[in-house]
Amino acid sequence: MPEEAATWLREKADSGDTGAAMQMARHLRLVGDSTAAARWYRRAAELGAGTDAMHHAAKLLHRSGHTSEALEWLAHLADGGDLEARCAAADLYWKAGRTGKALETYRRAAAGGHSTALRMAADHLRCSHRLDEALTLYQEAARSGDAAALPYVVELLDLRLWPHDATLAWYLEAAELARSTEAMRLVAMRKAAELLATAGDLDNALHWREQAAARSDTRSMRAIAAIHRHRGDVDTALNWYKNAADRGDPQAAEEAKWMLKELAAQTKRSTDRAVALPPSVPDTDEPTLPA
Repeated sequence: MPEEAATWLREKADSGDTGAAMQMARHLRLVGDSTAAARWYRRAAELGAGTDAMHHAAKLLHRSGHTSEALEWLAHLADGGDLEARCAAADLYWKAGRTGKALETYRRAAAGGHSTALRMAADHLRCSHRLDEALTLYQEAARSGDAAALPYVVELLDLRLWPHDATLAWYLEAAELARSTEAMRLVAMRKAAELLATAGDLDNALHWREQAAARSDTRSMRAIAAIHRHRGDVDTALNWYKNAADRGDPQAAEEAKWMLKELAAQTKRSTDRAVALPPSVPDTDEPTLPA
């Protein structure tokens, strides 16, 4: 008996019942009357249901083609200090094709203290294939304390193939960034080391690998071992492989095993050559007498 239920809800809402107004709004939304549902959500907000009701109203107005009215409601909430409303308005601006206004509104939300506004703006840019702009915003977000933006920076740096110096500078910054999570700090250290090694700067690559290894990163331990192995320092390389293997790295254990086999084979070859050599002629100053 939906019509009778609606009549009761209207009576209760008109008498100031917030729950009845919310229930009426949900009922209208379910039957497909988005415009009327939005009006009831606003009524619920006026009765004290909070800003969530207005957010629902704005979404419904936008879906029913009343985007300008939805933006007016959200602007009213934003002016009252509701940062979520400002971000919701930015999202509507983007959906309406007003991308410049959307980015400006996201920045205003970020300046007001919204912790993820810049990342939200960067998400829109990334989905629109504006990758350089997205990367810049993700970097800003990471610097401002949004650790969740860091993986996107890594992804886009790998994808966009930025100039070596700019990419390296970012990874070095991220490795030292106080707001980086421990996992992202390790990623930044690894990436910086890889870039330095590619450029032939093995000493600095080794420094960052050692920084990561100090955090029990077995991948970096293997990389350090490989650098020492490349330089011919077999004992140091073997020790690093063993350190990584002791921490449960199967690849390091395999490398250590092969190195030990190689060393054993070299020792055997040296021994075999020594046995095969002819006896040496005694060194003497005495003249050889004729027979």
